[in-house]
Amino acid sequence: MNHDPDTLASAYLDGDLTDDERRLAEADPAVMAEVDELRALRARLADVEPPSDAARESAIGAAMAAFHEQFGAEPAIAATAATDVTSADDDVVVPFRRKFFSPQWLGVAAAAVVAVVAVGVVGTRFSGGDDSDSFDMATDDAADEPAMDAAEEAADEPAMDAGRIAEPEMADDTFAAEGDAMIEMAEEPAEEPAEEPADAPADDGDASASEMAAEPADGGGDALLDELPALDDPSLHFDDDVPILGRLQLLGAAWWLLEQRDEGTLGPTPEYQCEFYNVLAVADYDVEGEFREVLIEIDEVERLVLAVDRDDCLIVAEVDLDGP
Repeated sequence: MNHDPDTLASAYLDGDLTDDERRLAEADPAVMAEVDELRALRARLADVEPPSDAARESAIGAAMAAFHEQFGAEPAIAATAATDVTSADDDVVVPFRRKFFSPQWLGVAAAAVVAVVAVGVVGTRFSGGDDSDSFDMATDDAADEPAMDAAEEAADEPAMDAGRIAEPEMADDTFAAEGDAMIEMAEEPAEEPAEEPADAPADDGDASASEMAAEPADGGGDALLDELPALDDPSLHFDDDVPILGRLQLLGAAWWLLEQRDEGTLGPTPEYQCEFYNVLAVADYDVEGEFREVLIEIDEVERLVLAVDRDDCLIVAEVDLDGP
């Protein structure tokens, strides 16, 4: 137990002392003098009437105005806060209810936010896997390596320039050799047909057939290209096991996929990372002799069918949805 007279006197009046401590306190004149003083003070305080509501609000307003003025808030409001109550007998009281924030508390809150963010950043840094650790180690190693000497860079530049100059020269030599070979082939005379006996009678039917075979097909190729198969041709239907060889087959696959989607028989949407929004299937597409896995994207607003490379998200082919 603390033997300070004030503490013993307060505990004596509160009845918190044991019997032995109480006897010791009563034997100490200083403690008993403090007890008498506290009793007298308690008696005087018991006779004090509580303040009226007006006086209470006025005192609160004055205290808040002083606080407001000290921390640099609006002085006009602080100066008039204590005059909100006209008199102690007035029944109309305007309470001072404005809420103020101390700059010290704002500083403490800002410091707490910074501390939380710092802890999150440190936790993220140290919770990373092997990739982040490897990246940090590689960055540190790269920072430790000295920069290349200017003299070494200058020495490497002539060799690089010589290599760049040699490449076009080699290409020119190759093209020149190929051109000479093509010219020689063009200059060589074609094999002459075997001479027929002069007295052999000409067969009109055979001559007509030969003439027809010898005539160049001036418009035959274009005519065949114009005769495109119908979109309901089974050869144009989409099959994920069969690669798509051209734009016409891509168009047929698109219409077949739209029909399957409208009938509700289309399979699930394939997974992909590209930013396209109407991918209906994945297929292999022939790009200059190389088969690439593509997404079949159908833009029904722009009326386009797109074949999008699944790896790099680049469009490798597109065709108008409404025409071949």
